[in-house]
Amino acid sequence: MLFALGVVWLAAWTTGILGSATAHAQQPAPSDTLWQAPPDSARKNAVQLWGGYSPGTMRLFGTIEGARLSAVGVRYLRRIRQHADVRRLLEYTVDVLPLVWMNYAPVRGAPEMARRRGVRTLRGVGLTPVGLRLSGPLGQRWQLYFGGGLGFVYFADPLPDRRGKEFNFTARAGLGIRLRAGPYTALTLGYRFHHLSNGFRGRINPGFDSNFFHLGVTVVRF
Repeated sequence: MLFALGVVWLAAWTTGILGSATAHAQQPAPSDTLWQAPPDSARKNAVQLWGGYSPGTMRLFGTIEGARLSAVGVRYLRRIRQHADVRRLLEYTVDVLPLVWMNYAPVRGAPEMARRRGVRTLRGVGLTPVGLRLSGPLGQRWQLYFGGGLGFVYFADPLPDRRGKEFNFTARAGLGIRLRAGPYTALTLGYRFHHLSNGFRGRINPGFDSNFFHLGVTVVRF
């Protein structure tokens, strides 16, 4: 339900952008309906620290249930478009993940060594170089945002066992809320659907679909 509400909000938000662009092309529009690049004087960049956890994977695109995903990340945000009221924003994002953990039981058909080992925690590092975030106001200090991104995670060993691959692709989409805690500081709480798989490059490609919950804090804006 929360995700569906976010999609509806995103559609309305996007329609506003397109409507403003069309009106602007036809005739001069009032300043409060214009979407534009941020001015040179604006603080367009920000750095955020975040951490998150998924209590268990589900079956949607992937086939593995019950695996737990944890991650710690550093996010760079770059404001690329803003409304004239400066409260509705489109930002480009890049996430560096120095710590990623996947905890899971042996999958169907696992080699004997993997079955004997039982539940395993596999560690890795990741990067999400392509991401976008749309945000709009919910009040004086609150914002609702919707975002997505594409990237990869490299694990220390093949996932889920020797039939898989160390290098896995990731895709995510989600929404959350942002609380402005100071002139250049903000707190975020969000949910994202997170998919991870090797892209059919291994002997098997089970795929892991996670309901991922995360907390973040903006530590600098420049």
